Amino acid sequence: IRQNAHYNDMPIIVYAENCTDGTNEWLSNNEYNLEYYIENNKIEKGIGGGMDFCVSKSQTEFVNIIHSDMWIAPNQDLELLKLYDDIGDTKLIASSFRIQPRIFLNDPEYRPGTVFLEKEEYGAYAEDFNSDGFDNWAEEFMKLDNEPVRKGGGAGFFCRVEDYKWIGGNDDLFRPASWEDKDLFMRMQMEGYKFIMTSKSLIWHFTSRTSRFPNGTKELDNSKRPAHI
Repeated sequence: IRQNAHYNDMPIIVYAENCTDGTNEWLSNNEYNLEYYIENNKIEKGIGGGMDFCVSKSQTEFVNIIHSDMWIAPNQDLELLKLYDDIGDTKLIASSFRIQPRIFLNDPEYRPGTVFLEKEEYGAYAEDFNSDGFDNWAEEFMKLDNEPVRKGGGAGFFCRVEDYKWIGGNDDLFRPASWEDKDLFMRMQMEGYKFIMTSKSLIWHFTSRTSRFPNGTKELDNSKRPAHI
């Protein structure tokens, strides 16, 4: 974010819950001017509750929700912000096209808003990720004339803080599971929110490393695991 965001001095709020992998120690010694919150909870907030918590701490007009298994391409934030020009009071959920390695058995080449690349192209893990190569690829991809998709990016999206709060955020009923976004977007749709997922803004998604693989995740033959279980 500090490297690739257009507004790379934006406040960054991090919520870390029940981490045992060194995350807390890393946050305590980071050099990136982060506002971070570390909690150990018997009743977990989970992904949805963590998002709600971060939004509650935001002091800006817009919030850019980015999950810990994502890398943003250059100007990811600026291209989403442009979608709010001249829309008045329309409640808009803006999302980036998602680029991710093909690591599940039934991953296609493309589904609306998501492009799958072979994991050998840019890597499948943080430690072997070719970020410079991906950034260069992303800048070329964003020049293409791809049609936007009417879709919300459950794992990360951009919106006005007041619009997130107006709908009430995620429902505690789903915590700590990771499918609360479907309920959130259905409620937004029923209230007339507009959804745009644009290919002019991209994220690389390491794709569910923490929720679908044990212990972070090299214990499985990933190619034999279905994407939806």
